[in-house]
Amino acid sequence: MVTGGGRGLGRAMVQAFVDYNATVIVLEREESFLAELKKDLPSVIGVQVDLGDWDRTREVVKGLLPIHHLVNNAAILDFQPLLDFDKNALDRVININLKAPYNLIQVVGRGMIDHKVENGTIVNISSMGDYSIVHGGSAYHASKAAISAISRAAAYELGTHGIRVNYVRPGHCRTTLLDSVSPEGQKKILDAVLARISLKRVIEPSEVANTVIYLSSPLSSMVTGTSITIDAGHAYG
Repeated sequence: MVTGGGRGLGRAMVQAFVDYNATVIVLEREESFLAELKKDLPSVIGVQVDLGDWDRTREVVKGLLPIHHLVNNAAILDFQPLLDFDKNALDRVININLKAPYNLIQVVGRGMIDHKVENGTIVNISSMGDYSIVHGGSAYHASKAAISAISRAAAYELGTHGIRVNYVRPGHCRTTLLDSVSPEGQKKILDAVLARISLKRVIEPSEVANTVIYLSSPLSSMVTGTSITIDAGHAYG
């Protein structure tokens, strides 16, 4: 199961799982994204749901259990100065970026235990933004820092059931996540990123997807509660 699998990073993850002959369920709010995904990848099971709706999401996912591998990918950005951040905007960011993954970890994790799933995995997509800061990104940074912490807590609590939980911390990727930011804002962010990284190029979604596949596979059978940072050298730039 991949959340937000209709475009960007999520779409690359779905493609990677399909390439390994997995049965993939995609949770996506936008029907148009699901239709396009179904056209390109007919084997994918698309489910339309607003992850911000806690109760409806639980109801839908319970009908799809058991899930063997969960990827919490869906996220939104909203850049506003911290002192002026709108409460409704803050609620939206927290609902999608934090509460939705927490909700799915509960439902899918319980399903793995009840159905005695072997080698169950959960991969949460955090961000370098759990530590590295850009102006106006306070809500996004807070939500991703929480996801990183929740991943470690979930790994600790679910490990006794054989469920592994890890998180990936991508840097700046070539996705549509920044579409809500003005072109001037996008350029400012990109210039700042490229100035700091050693490999001097933007990360491709497939490069993140490959890491998700690794963490969902037996190749990482003793890896849990761990982060993998994909930043093109930003951390030491």
